Amino acid sequence: LPVLKLANVQYHLDGDAAAAEATYERALRIEPSHDAHFFLGRLRAAAGRHAEAAASFEAALQCDASSAACRAELLASYLAAGEPQAEAELGLLAACCRADAADVASHRKLASALQERGRLAEAAEALERLIAVAPADAAARFNLGLAMQKLGDDGAAAAHFLGAAGAAAAGGGAAAPTFESHFAAAGCLGRLGR
Repeated sequence: LPVLKLANVQYHLDGDAAAAEATYERALRIEPSHDAHFFLGRLRAAAGRHAEAAASFEAALQCDASSAACRAELLASYLAAGEPQAEAELGLLAACCRADAADVASHRKLASALQERGRLAEAAEALERLIAVAPADAAARFNLGLAMQKLGDDGAAAAHFLGAAGAAAAGGGAAAPTFESHFAAAGCLGRLGR
């Protein structure tokens, strides 16, 4: 594998992008790595193959979810491939969530962005993934209750509002006060005739 890395450097220096790409692909078959995926993505982006570049950057994030350079290149690839800015940002957040299932901040940002765009079913799924990672997050439970309520599922909404009240009472954040959560749950239950 070190020989392949040296070969890639030489191919880059010589300007032989096709040989460098083939060597990166060969190296990835032997041992997936952030660097190989990342530089393969850069080669593909330089060649104008932005969808392929995005796939390489997503794979690089799977190897190192903290790579800020990779996140920036992935967003640039989405945009260059013709994605509108908002969709490219959502794609980047979704890729970060896939790369690091425990990344609470990315899950929270993705859920919030989806809710803001009115994509409630997708927001509910993102909130469920967030709650799986951070079960004591009262705000996530409250927001999931709101999404379910807007989707017309008062039973699920009430359960999530009550979960938010319990999490808030246990110290899971002041963003979803206990009273508001109970009040919202009561409204849902009242509509259900309970």
